[in-house]
Amino acid sequence: MEKDLEFLEYKKGIFLKDEIRHNLRIVKDSILNFVDQIRKLSRSGKVLVITNTIKRVLELKSLIPEAFVIHGHFIQKHRREREKEIHSFFETPDERGIWITTQLAEVSLDLDADFLITELSTADSLIQRMGRVNRKGLKDTRNPNVFILTEDCSGIGSVYRKKIHDITLSLLKEGKITEEGKIEFVRKTYTRVIKEDRDYIEKYKKAKDYIDDLWSLKEKFNKERAQKLFRDIHSYTVIPEVFREELKPLLEAYTSEKDTLEKYKLLGKILDYTFTIQVYRAKNIEPVYGLKGVYWISGKYSEEIGFGFGESESNII
Repeated sequence: MEKDLEFLEYKKGIFLKDEIRHNLRIVKDSILNFVDQIRKLSRSGKVLVITNTIKRVLELKSLIPEAFVIHGHFIQKHRREREKEIHSFFETPDERGIWITTQLAEVSLDLDADFLITELSTADSLIQRMGRVNRKGLKDTRNPNVFILTEDCSGIGSVYRKKIHDITLSLLKEGKITEEGKIEFVRKTYTRVIKEDRDYIEKYKKAKDYIDDLWSLKEKFNKERAQKLFRDIHSYTVIPEVFREELKPLLEAYTSEKDTLEKYKLLGKILDYTFTIQVYRAKNIEPVYGLKGVYWISGKYSEEIGFGFGESESNII
C-alpha cells in the first residue's frame, strides 16, 4: 500500500504524457476462442499475446503452431536466446507474426507491439501489459489495439486473487484510455479491495509485520512461517531430466575439480541448464548429486516450447 512506502522519503509525483496510446476492446470470451482474430491481426502487425499461466501458453501454442513462445520454464541458455529473438522481432520494422508469453512480459521484456491480446488479470498487471504495446504513442489508436478476454481466464485463484480479478472486471471500460485514466483505474480497484476483501488485507498486514519485525530484529527468521506467508516466491532450481546424460561429463568434472576458479566456470555451464519453479508446483524431483539446492525434474522439454510435466500438463500454472 502507498503509505507503507513513506519511510523511503521518496519524492511523490505523477509524470504523464498527453498522447493516448491505448484503445481497449473487451471480449467476453476465452482467449482459446480468439485464435482466428489473433491470426488476422498478425497479418497486419506484430501481435503480443499474454496469458496468466504457462499452461495456457502451451494450449494456445497447440492451436497456433506458427506462433513463438517464451515463458519462465525455459532453461537459462534457451531463455536468453528466446529473449534475443523476441526483442529482434519487435524491433524489426514491418515484421509480422505472433509471440505468446506470460507475466514475464510485464517486467522482464521491453517490447513495442502493434496489438496486445491478453487474458484479464488484475488492474495493476493489466496496465503493465498495456505498456508493451504502442510504447512511444506514435501508432494509430482509432481502432482497438488492446483486446482483453474476460471469460475462462487461467490462473484465477492460483496466480491472481479472484476477488481482485472480479473488481477489476467490474471497473474495466472499453475505448481509449489516458495515462491518468490508468492511474485512476488502479486506484479505484484497490480502494474497493481494501473495503471489500478484508481477508486479503489481513494477510498483507501479517506479511508486512513479519518483514518489519525481521528488519528490526524483533523476530528471528522462521523458514516454515516464511514459506506459508510467501509461498508464491519460494522456489526450487531445477534441471529437466532429459539433460541428465548430456550433463553427466560436466557434473563429474565439477565434483572432481579442485581449482576454485575452474569449478566456478563449470558451475556456470551447468546452471545454464536450470530454471526455477515454485516449490508447491514442483513434483517428481530428485537432488542433483554434488550440487546443493539443485534438482532433476521429470517432464518433457523442448527448445521450442520449454518445459512441460506431461501429456495433461496438469501441474503447470
